[in-house]
Amino acid sequence: MRFSRKRQGRSFWLLLLCITLLLGLAPTSAWADVVSLPLTYTDNAFCNEHGPECPSFAYPMSFTLRDQGAVRSVSAAPGSADTLALIPAGAVFAVIATYTGPNDTAWGLVRAPQNEWSDGWVAMDELELEYNAYTFGVDHQSEFTAYAGDSAALQSDTAAVIWEWPGSGIIDQTVDLGTVSALYVATSYTDADGRQWLYLSCLDPGQGKGVAVAGWLCASAAADTGIPAYDPPHYVDWQPAYTDPDVLAALPQAQALMATSAVTPSTSSTPASPGQSKALLPASAEPGALPGNAPSSGLTLSAILLIAGLAAVLAVAAIILIRLFVKSKNREKSAPR
Repeated sequence: MRFSRKRQGRSFWLLLLCITLLLGLAPTSAWADVVSLPLTYTDNAFCNEHGPECPSFAYPMSFTLRDQGAVRSVSAAPGSADTLALIPAGAVFAVIATYTGPNDTAWGLVRAPQNEWSDGWVAMDELELEYNAYTFGVDHQSEFTAYAGDSAALQSDTAAVIWEWPGSGIIDQTVDLGTVSALYVATSYTDADGRQWLYLSCLDPGQGKGVAVAGWLCASAAADTGIPAYDPPHYVDWQPAYTDPDVLAALPQAQALMATSAVTPSTSSTPASPGQSKALLPASAEPGALPGNAPSSGLTLSAILLIAGLAAVLAVAAIILIRLFVKSKNREKSAPR
């Protein structure tokens, strides 16, 4: 096969250009898998530029201003005077990521409600966090103990009440435990009045083997819907432990999901847990691995795109080389001998 030097040069540079473009795009697609954001995007330039320094919360968290009568500005960057919007007094909003400045000042990236304005930054010491099942777990971790009873015996409760957290006064659901399978008790907790609470999870084959029940059961009064709300929803000062993936990964929610995941790999697809966020740490969660960005067992999107792109480049290169080969043969046949 004899190509002219000109045609050989063209095919070489064309192939090199395709490969260069593909490799140039690869980091962009890979970044979508590693950026620490619980949602699919943020339009905040500072966060996008400092991604590794802006870890996201492991669970959606609702905040309000500490001073309920105040109005606070949302800045384009931590400490910036560039104001994007104002948070009105009494507003409840989501903070999706944090950043710690050089002077150890913590900043929160506020998700703009309904995309009314760009995501922006507010000092965390000006905010309060809405209490939920995860903050309860962090506060009472040292009081949790292993369950010594027979979990199978719990399935005799035909009208078990599942609560958001002990003392919340909020019923998540009422369920017939006799109809579920793979019942698992992650931990036991005894409140000040001597009630025993269990954080349990179980599977419902009728729900695609997803986690059908996950939450707190008062074992001392499983069917009682009138347990006093001695620790109802309220706002608390934010502290890093409430949103630290290492701390949250040790909570009973994570333990329960990991246990049920050992029974079926699909449990993380349709989690139903107590608490405001209705989400659980995936079984594969490691420090910094968050919902939406958790490691998966299969190929990542970036790997699939990279493989597809390489296949496309090789296919184009093969077509070019075949066409040049055919043209070269045709010229050889038509050339005078």
